[in-house]
Amino acid sequence: MNLLRRSSSSQSQADPDPGRSTEQRAQRAPRGRRVPAPLPDDGLKASAMRGSEPLYGYVVALELVVVGILNLTVTSGAGAPTHPSTALGAVGVAAAISLFGFLQTRNRVLVAFAVIVTAFFINLPKVPNSLAIAHVFALAFPFAYSLVLTQRHRRRMKGELQAARTRRPATPPARRSRRNAKADAAQPAGPKPSARYTPPKTKRTARG
Repeated sequence: MNLLRRSSSSQSQADPDPGRSTEQRAQRAPRGRRVPAPLPDDGLKASAMRGSEPLYGYVVALELVVVGILNLTVTSGAGAPTHPSTALGAVGVAAAISLFGFLQTRNRVLVAFAVIVTAFFINLPKVPNSLAIAHVFALAFPFAYSLVLTQRHRRRMKGELQAARTRRPATPPARRSRRNAKADAAQPAGPKPSARYTPPKTKRTARG
């Protein structure tokens, strides 16, 4: 009984998870890190927007349009400039409206860049203190939305590269053995000569 217990304990120590298949064990990353599960293949590119990402993009664009209109209309109050820059406010509104066109491309990278640029133009003109909170939201929401898009794009690209590596065909055993045989044949037989070894000089025999 003790021998059976020892054998079972040794097997459990050698294989901590006997229910896993050999392919699942091969997918484990080095140093104890597990490879994340592959993302589902939906036939779209990594830069294509998915799910509710376009909807949140329209919400952010609408917010920027509202803040841009407030920049043009609210020009008085504490902290208001003496000569408000109407041109900058109009550029911000135009950039916010053009963001709806960028959202039609359904491209994560392009939309993230367009959102950041639009938020920059919206917050460029000097406004009264009453619009300070609106400008804070006009910076926070676009930045968070762009960050989410770029992180999802990066994670999708990483998953596609990992899936391509796993789908790469392995070297056949026959070709592998032939390659090993060529490598063994290329190596010289016997021990390697030492660089410090000096062969003895042959003695010359006197002619009789």
